Amino acid sequence: HVSGLAALVWMYRPQLSMMQVKKIILGSVKKLPSLEGKTITGGLINAKNALEAAWAFAPPQPPSHAPQAITFADTNPRLGMYSGVVTITAAANEADIDYYRVYFVSGAGFQLEALGDPIPATGEAELTVTINGTVAPPQYARSLVAVSGRSLGEMPAQLSAGVPRVELEDYVLPESGPKSASWGGDSDPRSGFVSGSIFVDRAASEVSITAYNVYWRTANGTRGPQVGSIPAVGFHEPVCSGPACELIQTSRTSDGGYHYERGDYDDNEQATISASGPGRVDLTRFDTEYYYDSFEVAGRTFTGNLSEELPLTIELPEGPQTIQWTSDESETATGWSFVLHQAGGTAEFKVQATRVLGSGFEVVPTYGANELQSGAVVVDIVDDTSGALASSRPGGERRMDASADAQGVRRGDSEAHLSERIAGPSKALPAEGGEPWLRQHTLNGRDRVQLLWSERPTEQLSALAALHGLVRTSFTISGLDQTG
Repeated sequence: HVSGLAALVWMYRPQLSMMQVKKIILGSVKKLPSLEGKTITGGLINAKNALEAAWAFAPPQPPSHAPQAITFADTNPRLGMYSGVVTITAAANEADIDYYRVYFVSGAGFQLEALGDPIPATGEAELTVTINGTVAPPQYARSLVAVSGRSLGEMPAQLSAGVPRVELEDYVLPESGPKSASWGGDSDPRSGFVSGSIFVDRAASEVSITAYNVYWRTANGTRGPQVGSIPAVGFHEPVCSGPACELIQTSRTSDGGYHYERGDYDDNEQATISASGPGRVDLTRFDTEYYYDSFEVAGRTFTGNLSEELPLTIELPEGPQTIQWTSDESETATGWSFVLHQAGGTAEFKVQATRVLGSGFEVVPTYGANELQSGAVVVDIVDDTSGALASSRPGGERRMDASADAQGVRRGDSEAHLSERIAGPSKALPAEGGEPWLRQHTLNGRDRVQLLWSERPTEQLSALAALHGLVRTSFTISGLDQTG
């Protein structure tokens, strides 16, 4: 009630200070004998009395002339941070103007915080305010407005007041690009046409990425027509924050998971591991002080000794996820261990049967219309006219680690050709199971070609291969024939 009355008084006389509003409210109460000696004023607040008291203060008399225009273009590539110069075009008549001021305004058109100090009216046609890069706009800010003012009052910084405004557009460049890209092989037997999939390993963090644009890459290294784009999904790899992070042992598992372990822990430890879902957490060891030392993930809290319940699997839904570890200042125990598995780290972009317009494809990260060319990766293709379906997931995948070419674009090796050789009688097998088989070769001491069998196909594998978890393949690199 009191805050609502304060807002009413301020709306009636916006030039009043906070202490003036307080004095008006306290001095305009309706006295009641029952409250005598029980409250400071001995009465109830009264809106009619408060407004009558505020009427004694002269209403503001802002200038009648407003600035003509305001312009601003952000030059800071960091998400949510702004740099640049705000330019105000002065009013055509400054006879009643002492200064100008810039405000942030909400999407609904209401005044928020001021940007900097008042700018004296000097008679110059244009005045400027410099933003140095440390300015983060208040929540809900959508635009900037310029107003004029004087000692008797200031124009309201609201869109309904007819003051000039400029939309607050955040200029953002992606902070990084995709880690790698690979071509799954050409399934179109026609010469001059290709059909297949590009597999893109997303950036470690997509916070500043809205999409990955896919272009043809011409034989002379220039960009060709755009083929399409891959939307970002908010993916980001696990990141630990907090003072206890340096005490947690981290490593990668053979199947691509993230292993975290904290042994005999100390008092007052705090750590938060943030990552994107979907995924899962496999809790393999857990022993903490019951109730006071806890581990929170996906809305569930774990505490105490859970040896008899392990292993436990906690599913992580889509979207941002956090795993929080805290211990208090009393007893400790032997700690915990878990493996975090993420999904969604690789995107598949399908190239429908199309005429070959270059030697490969270029994948460029972008935020809106702003592309980061230095973060682009290039994947070369082979126009396969043999009629045989080239390797693709889940049967197999040709992967090319990206490296930088002379134009600053990361490039994969295009000389690798992978074909499958049947090792024995065909036998239907489960699509999953066993450890993935990875073999790596180094070319010219720099580029690498990996043969990665992440899942077994349901056919074309021999019983012997199924028994030993191996797949017989042959591949040719610059004339070198090798069998594994």
